[in-house]
This record gives sequence, C-alpha cells and structure tokens, in this order.
Amino acid sequence: MEQMMNDPMAMNEQIETLSSQEMEEAQAAMGELLNMIAEMRQAGMSDEEINQFLSEFGITLEEVLMADQALRNPGSMTSGAPEMEMGAQNQIQSQLDELM
Repeated sequence: MEQMMNDPMAMNEQIETLSSQEMEEAQAAMGELLNMIAEMRQAGMSDEEINQFLSEFGITLEEVLMADQALRNPGSMTSGAPEMEMGAQNQIQSQLDELM
C-alpha cells in the first residue's frame, strides 16, 4: 500500500484494474475515511495528530487525498504533463484546506 501511495502511476494502475463493485466499495471507504478526518479536525485535532493517527496505517493525510483524487478521476495522476500534475496538486491542496 505504502509503495503504491508513493507512486501515483502505480496507484492508477491498481485503480484501473478494479471492478465497478470494487470501485464503489473503495469510494465508499474513502468517503468514510474523509468524514472521519473531518470529524477529527472538528474535534480540534491538529494536522500533526491526524497524520500520527494515519501513520499507524502507513499513510499520510496528503496520500489519502491523492488516493481520493485518483478514485474520483482514474487516470488523472498519470498524464505526466506538468499542467495536469499541477492541477491535481492544486485540487489535493484544496481538499486538504477544506478538511482543515
């Protein structure tokens, strides 16, 4: 999992092999995780505390948001075009800001 999260292309390759049912399940699980993170923020947890919690699962907040982006838009992280990568990074930062 950690290796996949550090390599957006590997993440997209994994996502592209999911069946529609697996994709729906992954999106539902991601939604639950994002809701949990939002609740942690509302409870007053700092970014550091949230990342510490997520580190127990071998992931960071930024990686969660990258995975969410990839699940929402399969193939969006593999283009290689700097403007596309920048757009994806901006969207991830926007999601991060919303959670904060």
